Amino acid sequence: MRTMFIALLCLVLLSFVSCDLDGGFVPNPTQERIQLLLDELHLADQEVMQYKAANAGAFPAGYTEAAGTRTYTSYTNANGTLIDGTDNLSAPPPPQYGQTDMDFSGGEAGSLTRLRLNMTIPASGPRTVTFCHLDDTDVMADAQALFEHQ
Repeated sequence: MRTMFIALLCLVLLSFVSCDLDGGFVPNPTQERIQLLLDELHLADQEVMQYKAANAGAFPAGYTEAAGTRTYTSYTNANGTLIDGTDNLSAPPPPQYGQTDMDFSGGEAGSLTRLRLNMTIPASGPRTVTFCHLDDTDVMADAQALFEHQ
């Protein structure tokens, strides 16, 4: 009897651990690719912030900022992903408008992929995607669905 109770308790606990907290959303391969590329860019952004903090505001090699535009030129992040392109986000307060045009290759990103993404970031709620292409393929609907579940 005690063994059955423990087994039942383990099953109940396992169901809580494996629950999908975002309502069952499972990203498709295109959404996973978009998220991976954005994660690689986010990692590069974190590295730049750490470098600037440790070097009196100086930029690392392969990175510049001017007039609200961040530019990566042959910048390789810690995952070995090579990043080339620009990213622009309007200044706060929300809504903010962002445009990204980046090439990613190697490392976690794998083969060369161009991400072009335009979106609006509201004060609350999901981002609104107004344009998204992976290479030359329109993936705007995939991107919007991805951001609605974050």
